[in-house]
Amino acid sequence: MGPYGLLQTVNFIQLGLGIIALAAGLWMTVRPRPRVGLAFVFLAGIAIVLSMFTTDGTSGTPTTWHGTIHGLAFILMLFSTLIGSLVLAFQLRNNMQWRPVAVVSVTVPIVIIGTLVLSGAIKQAGGIIGIVSLLVIFAWYELLALRLLGVTSKHPAS
Repeated sequence: MGPYGLLQTVNFIQLGLGIIALAAGLWMTVRPRPRVGLAFVFLAGIAIVLSMFTTDGTSGTPTTWHGTIHGLAFILMLFSTLIGSLVLAFQLRNNMQWRPVAVVSVTVPIVIIGTLVLSGAIKQAGGIIGIVSLLVIFAWYELLALRLLGVTSKHPAS
């Protein structure tokens, strides 16, 4: 929306495609493959790509089909990240290369749920606290990507 709305649309597309590429990179690298956890990462990427549909610009119930898709995409991204981080933590817990990521992944849903509860309890700061939950989500994906980069740079493909 607004004069820079197209930039945000492009941002949703590139971020979603980046998370899909992250899921593919993890699929090719991590052994044994954490299939279910990676499916949730892939699903979150799809959800972020679907966020490219323009919101209605209201904080209430969407009134257009594209606003509905945008809202549902956010919910899908949120739940796929909440569940995916827990599943991935469980699946990576015995992998020595990925154990630090598994430990951090357990905290992700705790922080997200905590910030969402706080944003509902403190109406005046709800927007800022909600942004913190988004930052935690994107930081977790960044952590996965950085760890993947670290693992693959030590063992380049032949």
